[in-house]
Amino acid sequence: MSMKSIKAIAKVVLICHMLLLTGCWGSMELREVNLVTVLGIDSAPDGEVEVTVLVSVPVGNAMSQQTKSSVWIGRAKGNSLEQALNHLNATSSKALIWYHTQVIILGAEAAKTLIKEFSDLNARNREMRFSQSVLITEGKASELLDSPANVLDSLSQEIEGMMRNTREWSKAYASTVSDFLSAVSNENADALAGRISRVMTASNTSSVNRQSMQSAYWQDREYGLVYTEGSSVIKNGRFVGFLDADQTRGCLWIINKVKKGIISAQIDEEMVSLEYRVAKAEMKPEVSGDGKITMNIKLRIKGSLSSSSDDKSPLSLADTKDMEAAFEDAVRHELAQAVEKLQKDYAADALGFGCVIKEKHPKLWKTIKADWEDIFPNIEVRYDVNVLLRRFGTTTESIIKNDS
Repeated sequence: MSMKSIKAIAKVVLICHMLLLTGCWGSMELREVNLVTVLGIDSAPDGEVEVTVLVSVPVGNAMSQQTKSSVWIGRAKGNSLEQALNHLNATSSKALIWYHTQVIILGAEAAKTLIKEFSDLNARNREMRFSQSVLITEGKASELLDSPANVLDSLSQEIEGMMRNTREWSKAYASTVSDFLSAVSNENADALAGRISRVMTASNTSSVNRQSMQSAYWQDREYGLVYTEGSSVIKNGRFVGFLDADQTRGCLWIINKVKKGIISAQIDEEMVSLEYRVAKAEMKPEVSGDGKITMNIKLRIKGSLSSSSDDKSPLSLADTKDMEAAFEDAVRHELAQAVEKLQKDYAADALGFGCVIKEKHPKLWKTIKADWEDIFPNIEVRYDVNVLLRRFGTTTESIIKNDS
């Protein structure tokens, strides 16, 4: 046997050994650890910090196809966020692993006082991943995490799915730890963060057989239904309030975070809907001779007609431009709504107007930076919106004709 053949066989054997060793090591890990999937942070009435975690507890081993997991809800308090997290070990039977954490939820009160501590912990903790979603909820994070899962095996899986779905409709913002840390550390701008809510309902949200329904312990009582909609506003490192769904999309148009979705408009008595998939915004500051600043926002949208209550073929209408104009008015209204909320209610430059002025007019920015918080609410904003209907869906006529 040649030396080349021997070396090839040796490589194959070595690789096989490495694979086997990896499997055994993973099997032992499963028996020794608890995987934190969601972290909730609240302010406790006594001034302490309260944390709640959803923990996936693996059952079985890595080599078994029957490996399952259960979910444990852990709670702890401490004088600081780091101490509260450490105190979780008092009730956890295994080592807590944070590499698999997907979502971090802050209660509204905690978000008013703990943003800096939370940011420092995430920036320094090697187990925290920058891809985690950061969300703020109206009440307590602990109460939201007590809600049962809707369809999947655990609430953490459902929240992860909601984060992925935000790009499908653009009325909720899913900020990552990376986005969040970058935004709150920017001294020239404020920030947006995600928002998560729950509503108490007695309505059934899953289809099950009669026997399962009758035996369900929550059948005759309300329970929490978790959903994502809107966004949160951070100013000077503190949570100051929420934006609703339309205001959130208005912001996302401007900062180029819109992926796709549907927007409706009315033409006379008819409703039409646009499915957009391409949107590009640009901010350009304009400075007059007397130093007055105007922010010009230019937005270009391309999409297709999704639905119409008119039974005529859009391709035969001479008023296609009217349809585009109606969509432009609807989008312009969302933009203005969002900016007005940030300027008048929160005085929070979460869209980065200051950053754009600094980039385009650095000398001017040096003279106004110290007073920007007072200047921003009074900045005039102009909107240039253009909608282009590229196609009209798979059919050009309504299936059901209106009575003439």
